[in-house]
Amino acid sequence: MFHRLSLLLFSLAAARAPKHAEVYGIYTDFGPGNQRTIVQSGRVNLTSGSIAQQATLFEYLGGSGTYDGISAYDQDDGIIYYANDFANAYVWGVATRYPYAMTAPIFLEDNGVQNIAWNWKDKELLITDFVQQSGEYRLVVFPKDPTKSTRTYIFPNAVAAGPGAYDEKGLFYNLNSLSATTAVLTSFDVASGVVVQNLTVQCGNINKVWVERAHPDFTSRLWGVRANFTGNNLSYDLININLVTGACPAIRIPSSGIVTAFAFDERNGVLFYNDATNGGNFLRTTSVRTGQSSQLLLLSPFTLSDLAVRFVEH
Repeated sequence: MFHRLSLLLFSLAAARAPKHAEVYGIYTDFGPGNQRTIVQSGRVNLTSGSIAQQATLFEYLGGSGTYDGISAYDQDDGIIYYANDFANAYVWGVATRYPYAMTAPIFLEDNGVQNIAWNWKDKELLITDFVQQSGEYRLVVFPKDPTKSTRTYIFPNAVAAGPGAYDEKGLFYNLNSLSATTAVLTSFDVASGVVVQNLTVQCGNINKVWVERAHPDFTSRLWGVRANFTGNNLSYDLININLVTGACPAIRIPSSGIVTAFAFDERNGVLFYNDATNGGNFLRTTSVRTGQSSQLLLLSPFTLSDLAVRFVEH
């Protein structure tokens, strides 16, 4: 089903309704002589590998990258919410549909956004951050509906913010790595901020986590991704975190360079990622349901530093 990325777009055609993937990327153009930093968004053509620019997220003089992939995608309304690392007390948004408008910034009065997740069920941003003055990590629930109030919950003292994801059971999962082999998964009730569970899991150093919405087993629907360093060799694993036992079985994903961006199609269980190699940038996919993979050589000279993906009806 996944032997070519072009076939991936129509792999669900046998289902009741035809669907196709839309993939968006964020990348940095350093301008002539690498004298500027221009962070842009664009849509990936999944046939040719070209990237059509859509919007400029921010721009300033000086050639140093500043975007580090802290983001969440509202698939229904087509908005990528993100924080950048030079002004990350703010969360911004950019539309992936014409006219690619920017949303008003959300100011959090903090010292660093740690993670952004999207509550697709109630249309809320779930933002974890750090406040240096108090030494506290927080979960800030920011409803998209302006008539609803923002809710702020303080993390327990022993828990630090890490990668996080929303579960339709009304939970927010925060993964705090303690070592390369151990982490604590804290489950927050999004409505009340109450910690439902602290679970020790058998894996650490997880970069991002996602919930596979359609997975029939609620105990096995949390996925993460991890980089592995063995001598001079670099590899990447998809990690399935069991929400009862804390077990972490892994799937090795194909790569031959440095993976710079990830996005997970939560409805169909497919990981998309940018593999920056000596032979160019490749958009790769791996299905958590079949283990099958595909790749597409991107024609753009820019390395993607973030990805967003959704499947839509024709």
